[in-house]
Amino acid sequence: PKLEKPRSPTSILESAAAAVALVVTARRGLVVRAGVELKSAEVAKLDKGVRCLADEERDSDGKRRVRLINPIKGWASRKCLRAAWAEEAKATGCVRWVVDVMKWTPSDQEFDFLLALIPEAPERDAVTRYKQVDDRKRALVSRLLIRRCASLCLNLDQLASIKVARTKGRKPFLKHATKPDDRLNFNVNVSHEGRYVVLAAEPWCLCGIDVAAPRDTKLDSLKQTLTATEWAFVDGDDKRFRALWACKEAFTKARGDGLGFPFADAEFT
Repeated sequence: PKLEKPRSPTSILESAAAAVALVVTARRGLVVRAGVELKSAEVAKLDKGVRCLADEERDSDGKRRVRLINPIKGWASRKCLRAAWAEEAKATGCVRWVVDVMKWTPSDQEFDFLLALIPEAPERDAVTRYKQVDDRKRALVSRLLIRRCASLCLNLDQLASIKVARTKGRKPFLKHATKPDDRLNFNVNVSHEGRYVVLAAEPWCLCGIDVAAPRDTKLDSLKQTLTATEWAFVDGDDKRFRALWACKEAFTKARGDGLGFPFADAEFT
């Protein structure tokens, strides 16, 4: 078969429409229709508790509707569904989470309570070392996400029992954790910048993740980080540079050596 030409990182980011896991909450089940309109033909009815995947959400006649792609294709009411991030993590061990920390304004008491849930003193110190409130929030949320993800994917009840250490490249890993046979290589990675904290986890494949906030980058000072082919693609565009930088960060973080790996030794096109 003819192979699709690889797309640039920016085009992938711009066109990607990630499916969202949802679960039916309506006691009488969920009606799925052929079209987004409420009067379109009924194609199926899903029972309460059924997990679904949706890839689009929009308004129709003042009602919020979502387009399902699994277990059946069609449109349904958004109010009859809730996010199934916990169920999805437990079922698959494959996780992709995004948290907008700018929407969270904790009190001092709430922040201190959550910080105390992290058992490792060096990890707590790494949070409080930051002077700015937003930096502290990003650092705390990233550490809590790792532990929540591990508790769901590995069926660990107590957060205090989850011990997190880091490689020389600062990739987090679990110490002394018992892993199910189908998740023996479970690994998790986080990144935070700007308003977002992101997490990725995989039961078998090595994974790394990076988020790059918009900013003006002094490209001339980073000549050694990209290959000639990559610089030709960037062509002075900061957005393209940030996309490639995030790819390289995610790649080296998956390896576990972080910035210790020469970025120009890996090329993304």
